[in-house]
Amino acid sequence: MSLKSFLENRVKVKLTLLVVTVVILYLTGSQNFVNHIAESVYFRVIGQTNPDTNVVIIHINENDIDRLGGWPLKRSYYALLIDKLNRLRVSRIGVEVMFASSSATQSIYDSLLLNKIKSAGNVVLASYPQFVEGNDGLMTAKKIEYPSFKKPFDSLETGHLIYFGMGDRINIPIQIRQGNFIEEAFFYKLLDSSSRSGLSSSILVNAVSSWKKFRNYSLTEFFDKDVAGDPELESLRGKTILIGVTDPKYTNKVLTPFDNDLPGIALHAFAVENVLQNNYIRTGFYNTISILFLFLVAFVILFIEKFEFKFQLSAYITMFIIFTFLGYAFFYLFGIEINYSFYAVPLVGMYITESIYRLKYKGKLLEKVTSEAKLLKNILHKKEADLKALLNELELSNEATSGLVLERIKSLKDDIRRLKSKEADDNQDALNFDADEVKNFCGIIYRSKAITEIVDTINKVAKSDATILLLGESGTGKELVAKAIHASSNRSGNSFIAVNCGALSETLLESELFGHVKGSFTGAFSDKIGRFEAADKGTIFLDEIGEISENFQVKLLRVIQTGTLERVGSSKTIKIDVRIIAATNVDLEKAVAEKRFREDLFYRLNVIKIVIPPLRQRTEDVEVLVDYFIKTISPDFRISGAALNALINYSWQGNVRQLESVMKRSLVFTKALNKSIIQISDLPDEITKEFDFDYEDLVLESLRMKHFSHASFTETAKELQASRTLISENFRGIVLKNYVLNNFDPIRTASAVAGDNNPDTFERVQAKLQVFLRNISTDVQKAGSNEFDYVKMKLGVKYKNLPKKFHSYLDTIIRSYLQNHELSRDDLLT
Repeated sequence: MSLKSFLENRVKVKLTLLVVTVVILYLTGSQNFVNHIAESVYFRVIGQTNPDTNVVIIHINENDIDRLGGWPLKRSYYALLIDKLNRLRVSRIGVEVMFASSSATQSIYDSLLLNKIKSAGNVVLASYPQFVEGNDGLMTAKKIEYPSFKKPFDSLETGHLIYFGMGDRINIPIQIRQGNFIEEAFFYKLLDSSSRSGLSSSILVNAVSSWKKFRNYSLTEFFDKDVAGDPELESLRGKTILIGVTDPKYTNKVLTPFDNDLPGIALHAFAVENVLQNNYIRTGFYNTISILFLFLVAFVILFIEKFEFKFQLSAYITMFIIFTFLGYAFFYLFGIEINYSFYAVPLVGMYITESIYRLKYKGKLLEKVTSEAKLLKNILHKKEADLKALLNELELSNEATSGLVLERIKSLKDDIRRLKSKEADDNQDALNFDADEVKNFCGIIYRSKAITEIVDTINKVAKSDATILLLGESGTGKELVAKAIHASSNRSGNSFIAVNCGALSETLLESELFGHVKGSFTGAFSDKIGRFEAADKGTIFLDEIGEISENFQVKLLRVIQTGTLERVGSSKTIKIDVRIIAATNVDLEKAVAEKRFREDLFYRLNVIKIVIPPLRQRTEDVEVLVDYFIKTISPDFRISGAALNALINYSWQGNVRQLESVMKRSLVFTKALNKSIIQISDLPDEITKEFDFDYEDLVLESLRMKHFSHASFTETAKELQASRTLISENFRGIVLKNYVLNNFDPIRTASAVAGDNNPDTFERVQAKLQVFLRNISTDVQKAGSNEFDYVKMKLGVKYKNLPKKFHSYLDTIIRSYLQNHELSRDDLLT
């Protein structure tokens, strides 16, 4: 297998990376660094736990040493302290001080100290093994240093102070052998026999808090309390007391999650506390859980490969979170330590690797798109050169041949226009106009002269109470103009009521506009005011006024003339003060001439007439409306030059309302494809049919001219300055696309692709289609599964060179095959 093919196999790369990562972690010891970070985070999240109150520390700090005459302290102080503690009936006393060979002044107190120790009978002194070596199971020392006053075969109890590691991995061996003699750990000797059972050859200390969380006294503080007869000291009965130095000049310090300078005495106090509370760190499952996590990571790598990129990244993140949670839960509940590095580092590596593959894929896709754009540009230049040559040929042609030349010139001009449109489709700065030209008058967005004149008219007539008639096609914004008139009038502080007259029958419209009284008709269970009353002192907008019946026209005319109305079922006259604005897309003058609309009502409504032009007559407003809709719906999006050009040149029978709907639809399609620019392909077909020109059109056009012969693919590749593979894969995509669009009908598909009635051409295309479908069928069967995602992963080679725009059609064909040819259990097992 070549390196290139190996790198293209993402599963093999990831599994190899997993193995290499684990080996490096194991051999370099960097796993300890990762685990330290993980456990530091754990302690920061969980926080400190109060240690066992049965463990008490009496420490000798810098102040004690100054007050008691300097270091080393006189051994009489230790004798006094042991005596006081013995009188308080403490359980065990551990003295973590090395009483090395003493001077003459110190030796006189040795017998006193020795007598107090023997009298107490519960004191453990410190020893220090030297030249220690070995592993966890068997540690040996060449020499062990004991207190100077301990004689051979003396009954004094001692325990060694040796520990290994730092931070959250401080290991204390239980036993160290010197010759035939075994020295047990200092903390171990402070435990009773029942607490010692179950311990292994060493203990990993779990520093659950800062050492100052222990109940602790400085040496002089203890003496002062004793002299004062403080009853607090009585509570030391039955406790385990550890005595040691905390002055940094005379003791070793270690780093833990909660202390940067944990003194040795506190380390041993934590060891005692861990055993009493059964919360020391257990490593018995360390390797087992690590291997289990590694297998789970490998399984996930294999399982999620068939899913999309985003899902894979989410899966790695989710696994990281779940494994970390489980690791912390094991530690918190059972004190079980796991090897965080064996899953954390590989998962981070998988995430990075998958991201690199994604970037590489995007780069290839961009390269392919760029290559296609470059080819389109080359073809455009070639066609422009051909056009120039034909124009020269036209000048020299005779009458008999000029018709053919003109036809070819027209065809070339169409191709050039469409190609230029396609080239402009990559322009992300299409919306390029002077923002100062754009106006927003009460929600009316415009820059055209026609709307400017309408706004001027609104400003002139708004303050009056004259009736206004708005004329214009559906969707031009008549209600928006009515609202602008109301907002600019003296009535703006009162109601604006809009009624669609064309949406209601005559009976309902009368009740809706004039109101009704209880019992006036079936369903009139209570009095109801009409829209005219609701609009009193305000404005009523009567939309689609041209749709009302002749009978109702009479009733409406009376209201306009008298300024009064009667509710349905009532004879009581109600006076109203309402400004009326009516609107219609009907030619009312023609309706009057045809006796379908009352002439007197028309004149009452037509006091001031405002005609709103259709959008196609003010195309300069299209660009600013497009900009407004994009900023209102999705402000981060843009539109290409070709798409904008298509919108500007469209006829817009539905006017502004239709444009708004088109923009909403286009933004939905653009978002679905993870793009930020609206292109020709995102617009409806009825808008783009004159502008859309894709690379597949060129390929198909060229192959049709050559009747899909075997040589046609090579010739088309030369003609379009592309590789034969690019031409073949575009053709395969075209065939698959047409197969789906023609409802999986092979005859209609072959006919649509062939483009003419030539039987040889049809047979060649049909044969190609059969080959494509047979290959898909064979590969799906080989995959041996009914699961689409798994089958798609197995058929990855089918997608490799196929342009991405055709992938969805191949998906559809595979899904259709799986539904119609579902494999049985026996098929899957064979």
